[in-house]
Amino acid sequence: MEPMILQKDILRKEPEKDSAVETRSVTKWVWNKIFEMMKTLAEAHIELQKQSAFNTTAALLSDCAKFASAIGEFTALKVGEGSRSVAVIESYINAAGKRDGTCDSIAALNDKVRDIFRAIKAELRPTKLEIAFFPYKYAMSDCLESIWLAAIKDPSCEAYVCPIPYFDKNPDHTLGEMRYEGDLYSKDLPIINWQSYLSEDCRPDIAFIHNPYDGNNYVTCVHPNFFSDKLRRSASVLAYVPYFTNIDYVEQHLCCAPGCVLADKVFVESEKIRNVYIQHYNNGLKEYIDKGLISKPEEKFVAIGSPKYDKIINYKPKDFTLPDQWSRLIMKSDGTKKKVILYNTTIAPLLIYNDDYLTKIRNVLDIFRHRDDFILLWRPHPLDKVTYDSMRPHLIPEYEQIISTYKSEAWGIFDDTPEFHRAMAISDAYYGDWSSVSTLYGITGKPIMIQNPAACTTSCKDRPVITSFIEKGDTLWFADARYNALFRMNRTDWKLEFISAIGSEVRELLYSPPVISGGVIYFPPLRAKEIGLYDIASNTFSFIPVQITERVIGFSGAVIFEGNIYFTPFQYPAIVTYGKSGELNYYDDWFAAVRRSVYQDYDVCCGIACVNDNKLMIPSRCSNHVIEFDMRTKKSIVREVGEKEYKFSAICFDGGNYWLAPMASTPIIKWNPDTGLYKTFEDYINDKIHDLYCAPFYLDGYVWFISRYANQSLRIIVKTTDTQTDEVIIAEEFPTVSTGGNGWAENYYFALNTRSGIFAYNAAKGLLAEYNCKTKDRREQVLTYPEELWKTFQKQSLSYMIKDPELCHLAGDCYYYENITHTLTEYLDFYNQYVNTKEGMAFTQKQKELFKNLACNTDGTAGEKILNSCKELVN
Repeated sequence: MEPMILQKDILRKEPEKDSAVETRSVTKWVWNKIFEMMKTLAEAHIELQKQSAFNTTAALLSDCAKFASAIGEFTALKVGEGSRSVAVIESYINAAGKRDGTCDSIAALNDKVRDIFRAIKAELRPTKLEIAFFPYKYAMSDCLESIWLAAIKDPSCEAYVCPIPYFDKNPDHTLGEMRYEGDLYSKDLPIINWQSYLSEDCRPDIAFIHNPYDGNNYVTCVHPNFFSDKLRRSASVLAYVPYFTNIDYVEQHLCCAPGCVLADKVFVESEKIRNVYIQHYNNGLKEYIDKGLISKPEEKFVAIGSPKYDKIINYKPKDFTLPDQWSRLIMKSDGTKKKVILYNTTIAPLLIYNDDYLTKIRNVLDIFRHRDDFILLWRPHPLDKVTYDSMRPHLIPEYEQIISTYKSEAWGIFDDTPEFHRAMAISDAYYGDWSSVSTLYGITGKPIMIQNPAACTTSCKDRPVITSFIEKGDTLWFADARYNALFRMNRTDWKLEFISAIGSEVRELLYSPPVISGGVIYFPPLRAKEIGLYDIASNTFSFIPVQITERVIGFSGAVIFEGNIYFTPFQYPAIVTYGKSGELNYYDDWFAAVRRSVYQDYDVCCGIACVNDNKLMIPSRCSNHVIEFDMRTKKSIVREVGEKEYKFSAICFDGGNYWLAPMASTPIIKWNPDTGLYKTFEDYINDKIHDLYCAPFYLDGYVWFISRYANQSLRIIVKTTDTQTDEVIIAEEFPTVSTGGNGWAENYYFALNTRSGIFAYNAAKGLLAEYNCKTKDRREQVLTYPEELWKTFQKQSLSYMIKDPELCHLAGDCYYYENITHTLTEYLDFYNQYVNTKEGMAFTQKQKELFKNLACNTDGTAGEKILNSCKELVN
């Protein structure tokens, strides 16, 4: 017999047709595994033909019988008992055990090997794909659910749901208690025990995961046997579907997590999010991509949609039951239903605000405790308790006390079940942190307010919101940012005098801090669409339209140079000038350079500028750039300052160097553009929030950084040579004054130096402070509106929350954001008065449309399309 005759004649030969044989479908991996084992048996028989010694032949036959037994057991496991293939294998085993090792006996056994091949090829068909799903946290498994439902229905798939255990992390990041939630899944699902998937025999064609961290999460860790690197070696295709959804941004660490890197495909909800992933992936892993060690992001990331949307869209009342206790709380004694507010608390704000976050929760509960028209349904994040244990253990006693009291008082609903879709379905409105839940909630069309953990829940609307002062003689002019009104105030007695509304539009934060030139006050449009001009002498307003798109927030301020007004951008893609000619001129040669470091045009965002002679210096809030604009030549230079991750909220000049106020988690910078040298002040980094300081300013040898959200205000003694060290001093002249700022800064909303001293204003308290640097005198006073004026403003209060559907172009425009104007109390009152009106219903429809545009395939078919995409990779 020729070598390899078995493989030549049997493996490549079509089986004879046998109508009596029942065809059995197996997965491609099972088919390949059986044939690999059979090839090994065939090769053993070739070796048998070369042997002449009886003992050697007998030993080989014994080994062949044992190996055939293993083939039979595997085939029976994957195909089932009673198959022809198993029966033929058993016949071979019996024959091999009786043969005496003669050539005729070997020839007969060769025939039986051929019979096995024929039986397998006749009976088994590799028509099914084995698809395994590895959820770990039941509450997050909706990101895979519609895919496995599609796979279960698909006759070409053999689908298994394999819930895997996970560990809580201890404070020292070691593995703590192991948890397993497999018992929470429907009994109708093809659940497979995770321990059986630790066997090498389990080789799915496609494996789906939703946890990308492996061991890199501080809170939980999936079982190490199911890390993405191990699953990748087991599966033909490893697919990662994120457990979260977004509007337009994803943090870089999520885009470069192990599961994301090792997955063959990552399925995201939209092209916009796909582009964010690609950019982060390129930035964070460029070296590995260039060396060909990991796949290119354009091939890896696929925008098909998210099964999380499928769950919301396809969810029906029949899919859940309402506990009796919930029903009793929701229904009033007269038989009418209370409005249910879903209160969603998450992890990220807790890690930022710590004790203040718990204070915020207490305040929210207190609001609802005293209202009988609403019922609160509080739903903490499913990993809340684990996060407290691992990362904030000192807060556990208070957190548990809050929950215990809330449950015992029993006036509201506490929902710690994994079924957040039920909470979404029965609630009438959303209040809480930004999260995937708030994004998905938007599809319902019901109102959403994003909680501000720094904001008090009570209103301070009788106090002005001042963004800055304009100094003219003994008068200070300012615009109230909340009521869009112009005031003046006597410098001596600080008495407020209302001048006029600025235009007719009813909306907060329409204008940035104004400037004055030639007896005219100029108001830079922030959310307005026109520049406001107020002539002091004639007491009249006029307006100049600016080319502003609906999405873009316009200008952060303005400066005056040689009689011209320079409007400095916030998100606007140009510096705009207004001069004696009465024309507006636009200068945008800087925009492209900054644009390259962000994701979309409206992500280009600038901070508060300063002037040094003819140079207008504008810091970038989105990158480590400073725009140097020559106000004579009208040309720009974009300069890079420090590390890539630096971002700046404001800039000032001390006569020799520039000082840059940081955004969160980056240092204060002292910078010389002529030499390119810079110094960092690392000790004053605070990751609490953006805009740590008011715009800094230089005064009498000091640069002042007065706190907005930072832990303390600073004044830095500026040294004139590089060999000297600038001395940082805690500025006790402006102590922190608040633990909650209603969204308008915890401490001081603005600070500036005037001819008599420094002014700083706390908008939450209405507290104005003035410090005289020469006399060291400090004066402070709470500013309030005159009573009659306050009554007039109060009538406008709720109307400020009405949203015009025509002005909402993106999903984020539909959110209500809690601040000093829009408090939780106003949100509830607004719901009662406006949500069910004709205008409210029109906005509901617009919201549904915009949120559906956040993702591809928002018709409930994303899971099916993800499955088909993966099947194409295998086929």
